[in-house]
Amino acid sequence: MQRIPASRGPSSDEAARVRAQLMSDLAQHVRRQRWSRSMAARRCGLTPPRYDELMAGDTLRFTLEDLVGVATQLGLRVEITHRTRPTPIPN
Repeated sequence: MQRIPASRGPSSDEAARVRAQLMSDLAQHVRRQRWSRSMAARRCGLTPPRYDELMAGDTLRFTLEDLVGVATQLGLRVEITHRTRPTPIPN
């Protein structure tokens, strides 16, 4: 299934940043395990080609929900925190 990127804007930019960070964290976790490609794909709950996309950092191919699913398959817990952005002072 091909993913269609959401419309661009501040919220989609932030979602892309969160996806990229989670994807990077997942790839680092998997590399530390030193599993073979097939074992890592199986542990992630992905096919080997899909696993390759994950490890390549192909953020447009994964939704945040997909990545949370991979984290869950790996026995990890995902927490999302937020901070209030400072309100710009009008000139």
